[in-house]
Amino acid sequence: MRAVVIPLFITLVCNTPLLGIGNLYGQCYTFCPNVRVNDDEPGITGHFTYSSGSHTIAARGDTVYLAWADDRGPGRAVYFSKSTDKGLTWSENKKISGDDNCYFQSLAVDERGYIYVVWSNGYRDIYVISSIDGGESFGSVTVVNDTTSTCVHPSVAVDTSGNVYVAWQDYRESDKPDIYFAKSTDGGLSFGTDIRVDDTGSDTSRQWFPTIGVNGSGEYAHIAWQDKRTGVYHVYSATSTDGGESFESNVLVVDTTGGGSTKDQGNPSLVVGNDGVVYVVWTDFRGNAHIRFSKSIDHGNSFTGETVVSSHPGSWAQTHASLACDSSGNLYIVWDDYMNWPSEDDIYFCMSMDGGDSFIYHTRVDDTGSDGSWQWDPTVAVNESGDVFVAWEDDRHFPAPPGFDIYFATGMLTEIYENVEDGLIDDNLQVKAYPNPFSKCCWFRISPNTSHPRLSVYNLIGQKVRDLPLPGDEYFTLWNGRDSQGENLPPGQYFCSISAGGERRTIKLIKVR
Repeated sequence: MRAVVIPLFITLVCNTPLLGIGNLYGQCYTFCPNVRVNDDEPGITGHFTYSSGSHTIAARGDTVYLAWADDRGPGRAVYFSKSTDKGLTWSENKKISGDDNCYFQSLAVDERGYIYVVWSNGYRDIYVISSIDGGESFGSVTVVNDTTSTCVHPSVAVDTSGNVYVAWQDYRESDKPDIYFAKSTDGGLSFGTDIRVDDTGSDTSRQWFPTIGVNGSGEYAHIAWQDKRTGVYHVYSATSTDGGESFESNVLVVDTTGGGSTKDQGNPSLVVGNDGVVYVVWTDFRGNAHIRFSKSIDHGNSFTGETVVSSHPGSWAQTHASLACDSSGNLYIVWDDYMNWPSEDDIYFCMSMDGGDSFIYHTRVDDTGSDGSWQWDPTVAVNESGDVFVAWEDDRHFPAPPGFDIYFATGMLTEIYENVEDGLIDDNLQVKAYPNPFSKCCWFRISPNTSHPRLSVYNLIGQKVRDLPLPGDEYFTLWNGRDSQGENLPPGQYFCSISAGGERRTIKLIKVR
């Protein structure tokens, strides 16, 4: 294993709840310091996590598996590495493809720990390779498509029996691509006949960027993609109810009412929960680009509950979302966010604990601060314990391409708090804190009619230890128990003071171990 030195600190990152939901939760996630995964010299050559559907990472227990495209050799190749300690250290990078312009990789891992990686080979074919020993070695490469064509942007999924499902973008019909699919029942050693998935016939519209997921048994296979059949890009999906033998009529995923019919949507990421619910996120251009979400509870026959995941007013755009789901149906989303446009692009995270009915607000994953570097194309996975694993392209060592490296961060759920302060709001200046007493972080909620509020925390002898700015025009903020220099304060009694319009209110806080 290649040793990676981790600074002896962690950054406590707490999510801010969305307004307007009846039962609010506060999640405190700790994202550890970022770790560079590629083991060649940083900032020199290109390394790329981009994947159709944004799935090129997987996790089982403490082990994380990652594949990416890499320019360090004579030609672009697909590389693989794994970590057995939740991303603190990474194995020696292993080249698993040829050097003949291989990229657009996608990765899946089954319940046995068998690894499957697919990629596009120079805009010609789709290849797959597998490992049955946890990535120590890989078998021979298999061609997935049964007709020589221009094939790109593959996406892979696997069921509990080890059947392998691959979707890709295919130009065999014309210079306008369609969505094709093939299945392997022998662990990727061979594939059946290719099946065209989109039902656009010969209209020569473009279908791009497929993302695939299956339920555990493999009975239902679901594919979503970006589709221009109406003259504007929308997200469509198709479902197979017979394990990939055939696909039913295409279904519109997005809600095109209210201006949605004339705006583009694309780059979907799809997962299937243990209960068979289908979840999809995508980039949506209704207004500034942002991430939207929808789900299907009827095996892909219809999609409902469209939700804006990321709409922070301070952000210019959010793109390239990646979606993961745990065994309890909790959802985890990462994306690249132009919060600090035009100086930089960063990686953000949110989650849902109610099946996508509401999402916890922005949390930044990369630890580059405001150094002007760019972070792109994140991919996310979650293990059985709810630990979140995120990887992305990062140019912190070089001001522009091709010097992208692969960086990684682990997010661990620190605490979950349920708000019992429903019915708080009235016309008077007030502040509520929950939980109180607290150990890791304490949320503050103020009445929304408050003009230009200022919050500060004082210790028992009246010394100010921290100012608490309210982000934007929101009425939530938090204190992570640290002073203005970032030092963790000891347990004890503190006071939060809010002042606005000549009025002041003070509440007592108890910090415990």
